[in-house]
Amino acid sequence: MNTVLTNDYDSARELAKAQLKEDIALLYNDKERSVKRREWKRVGKINAAINERVIEFNLDYPKEENYLDLHGMTEKGAVTFVAMMCHGSRGLWKLETGRGNNSPGKIPVIKRKLLEVYEGSIWVDKNEGVLILEVL
Repeated sequence: MNTVLTNDYDSARELAKAQLKEDIALLYNDKERSVKRREWKRVGKINAAINERVIEFNLDYPKEENYLDLHGMTEKGAVTFVAMMCHGSRGLWKLETGRGNNSPGKIPVIKRKLLEVYEGSIWVDKNEGVLILEVL
């Protein structure tokens, strides 16, 4: 019985993640157009919408306890979200940043920033797209 429930949850999570990717892609396209038009206030609102959408996905469809999927977030949004979620907790957190395949220049900006911010308490998992943060 639990296997069926787990598979149902996993299926629902995968569908939600696919929808998230579509939503994020549309928001990033809108952001790119707004940057070209120099509509900075709109860019800020789009960044907020991007981050809110990823946060919503994480809260509605957690992969496991103490696991955050940061794909699609802005660098600032990811750093803020990690700090917010880890505040007051102890233990290990898995932070899925990806490898930077969709980042400009293929540079994993979120991963790089989190390694900088949490230096000494964070390391790269055997899966290079995941960081492990130790919260003391």
